[in-house]
Amino acid sequence: MSGLRPFSWVAVWPEARLEVGRPHAIRLGGKKWFLFLFGDGELGFFEDRCPHRNFPLTQDGASSRDRITCGYHGWEFDSSGRCARIPGLVSNCKPVPLLRASVARYGGWVWVSPERDQSTIEFSSLPTSADPRPMHRSFLHFEIPSPMDLAIENLLDGFHTPYVHRGILRLEAKRVAMTAQARLVSPQECEIVYQGEQQGSGWISRIFERHPRTHTIARFRAPGTAILEFYNTQGVMVRFTTHFWSESETTSGAWTCVETPAGLIPHWLKEPLFFPFLKRVLKQDGRALTLQAKNIESFGGAKFVNTELDLIRPYLNHFLQGREAPPDRSIRFLL
Repeated sequence: MSGLRPFSWVAVWPEARLEVGRPHAIRLGGKKWFLFLFGDGELGFFEDRCPHRNFPLTQDGASSRDRITCGYHGWEFDSSGRCARIPGLVSNCKPVPLLRASVARYGGWVWVSPERDQSTIEFSSLPTSADPRPMHRSFLHFEIPSPMDLAIENLLDGFHTPYVHRGILRLEAKRVAMTAQARLVSPQECEIVYQGEQQGSGWISRIFERHPRTHTIARFRAPGTAILEFYNTQGVMVRFTTHFWSESETTSGAWTCVETPAGLIPHWLKEPLFFPFLKRVLKQDGRALTLQAKNIESFGGAKFVNTELDLIRPYLNHFLQGREAPPDRSIRFLL
């Protein structure tokens, strides 16, 4: 949806997935950029075009640990973005720099800002869990054929699960009475606490849940961090931290960190056991978002009707579109 408020910094890549000497392509706000980790540890965020003939620097290059190399004519650039070498040129290299924007590392993630020369950065602490147990972490990267606010709403909305994820996550015929408390935590963050569901009615829960569920927390922190935490009697059962960013007015990008407590099942075995189910759920959500986006476009724009069950939408309207902050509230429902 158009009209989203601009924000300075967004998280676009997990530090654990950075590779030295390899450009990591990112589309942000309708423009092509890339991250590049140099051999000396310097991290750059550059526009994805060579100033010579505008060839994409993420394609067909021979970049090394110390240089970004264009795959068209071989121009080389150093960590500052300065052109360090033009193959075949006998005279001194002309100072033709790459367009560079701000980049920072925080909380295990790479944060970027299209604003140039933004050398300072202040982050409030992201939501954390009090669970002291060590966690296994896995990452998923995906592109979403939908505007960012609709993608965030899809992740944090549980009421579509009996239909879009019928049988996998929930069953319409096995709804249970639940409560939810929604509130603003800070000027940048909201949280919704769900209680009353001891186990999901879908077969994923029947396979993987071994202890009664106590509550679920859905959090959103502007501009694009969404967190889903599922708790059982032992503590956190699984946590999904997803950083969204707007690729364009109609598409979004996202990285998800999946955290599970370290235990009897080794980390290397959890991914092949759990990820096929998770990827199926993501594929179903992607299809729903695609159909929704195409239908909105065919009608010339969104025209939504909300009920008290649409808990996250008022907060997204507040954070992303500048509307009035919703009051704290509690509701009862069947899910």
